[in-house]
Amino acid sequence: MTTKGAIVTGAAVVVLGSGVLGAVAVTNGASKEQPAYKSSIQVTDQNGGRRGEGREERGARHGESAEAARLAPLAKIDVVQATAAALGRVPGTALGTALENENGNLVYGVEIMAAAGQVNDVKVDAGTGAVLHVEVAGADAHEDEDDE
Repeated sequence: MTTKGAIVTGAAVVVLGSGVLGAVAVTNGASKEQPAYKSSIQVTDQNGGRRGEGREERGARHGESAEAARLAPLAKIDVVQATAAALGRVPGTALGTALENENGNLVYGVEIMAAAGQVNDVKVDAGTGAVLHVEVAGADAHEDEDDE
């Protein structure tokens, strides 16, 4: 092999290698945003998977209610069943329940105030009614829950 051929081959390996490393870095960065759970019903956003990008506050609220209306026919359980499942896992007072698209997972988000006064965000699978995740609202600590 000539010196010129070795240089071209070496440059191609560096370019390909950096492309692979770049792809791995992008994949690893995206996985940090993914929830630690997977629901039985997978959905996509109408705007290419990006929620609320470029919307004003009032528009975002309208967009969320429109999205919930679009997703409602896909759910296999209703708000009452989702709230009951969440309260079965985290006793307290339900503050609100909403159908959500959490990074492609169709779930009900149920906010519950526990007896100690802490608010928990409980994710319930909109297809099976299983509690998928419990998180103290506003905290960085996550408590993953497995199906029972």
